[in-house]
Amino acid sequence: MDEQLLHTYEQLSDQKKMILHYSIFHQLKNKEIASLLNCSPQNVSKIKRQAIDSLRSGYTDG
Repeated sequence: MDEQLLHTYEQLSDQKKMILHYSIFHQLKNKEIASLLNCSPQNVSKIKRQAIDSLRSGYTDG
């Protein structure tokens, strides 16, 4: 893994990391993640989008 991407990932909140982990590695849907985290699927979608945007901008800005 690229060091810049890893550094950007490490800067994410624990919640964002957890949502990305469930989404990417466990291939869970937003509704399933929401059930695990006790929040709405819309919130999961928003946080996942923010996490991906952060990774994208952190990776391309460096």
